[in-house]
Amino acid sequence: MEPRKAILINNSTQPTNKKTYLVWVSFVVGMCAMGIEMATARLLTPYFGNSLYTWTSLIGTIMLCLTMGYYLGGYMADKYQSRKLLYSLLLGAGIYFSLMPFWAAYFLKPMLSWVATHSLSLFFISLIATLLLLGMPFILVGMITPYIIRLNSYQQEKLGRVTGKIAAYSTLGSILGTFIPIFLAIPFYGTTRTILYFGLLLIATAIIGLGNRILKKIK
Repeated sequence: MEPRKAILINNSTQPTNKKTYLVWVSFVVGMCAMGIEMATARLLTPYFGNSLYTWTSLIGTIMLCLTMGYYLGGYMADKYQSRKLLYSLLLGAGIYFSLMPFWAAYFLKPMLSWVATHSLSLFFISLIATLLLLGMPFILVGMITPYIIRLNSYQQEKLGRVTGKIAAYSTLGSILGTFIPIFLAIPFYGTTRTILYFGLLLIATAIIGLGNRILKKIK
């Protein structure tokens, strides 16, 4: 138990602006994850339609991947308490999402023709397609929240307050991410650019975090 206490006490000496930035990261991740989910539904519509089955496969896949990410992220956060690794996970997810809408069509078209050839259920094919398309990046997104909570847990007696704060800001971001694509981004910029912009926001957030780490080492 002693090493755990030492870590918590050491984290309590970290500057407030670093803790605040981690809260901002949780907000951005929540907003971008939900925004990309909403926009991806439009991306899948030309291939699998806008039916309840398509939405079910999309939401179910993302929830499954986030669940895996939460578990893996919690394990890694206890073993490797590194902001560099946190921002690297965020950067990887951002790069993937930024490129995804440009190559998704080349991946989805063969899946659709496979449905016609083998007469398989549209639900199961759309489920497999979304799992292959979104599985890896949403696992990375899921890993970020427990990582932020661990890095921001500077006082053990306030762990509940810290967890609640991170969850609240992440959910607030998700609320905005629900409305922004539907009422602003997609109508004015289209589906491809909407996903691209959310991906670029994740990249920018990661680069700022990594840049702060580099500047700290130089000083």
